[in-house]
Amino acid sequence: MKRYESILDFIISQPQLDLVCLQEFWFKEDVQEMFLAKLNANYTRIELKRQGRKADGLAILVHRSLQ
Repeated sequence: MKRYESILDFIISQPQLDLVCLQEFWFKEDVQEMFLAKLNANYTRIELKRQGRKADGLAILVHRSLQ
C-alpha cells in the first residue's frame, strides 16, 4: 500500500499532469477505493485488466479538464 500512497502523493502534487499511465496497477478493492477517494474529483480512470486470473493491468488517468 505504501507504493500506491507514494504514487497518489506524486500525482496530487503535480496538478499539471493531464494523462497518467500506470502499469502493473492492482485492481484489488482497497487500491481501487484509495484511488477513487483521492483522484476521482480530478481524473477519469480507464482500466484494462490483464486476461485470465491476474489481478493487475493498466490504468490511465485522464484529467477532467480534457473532457
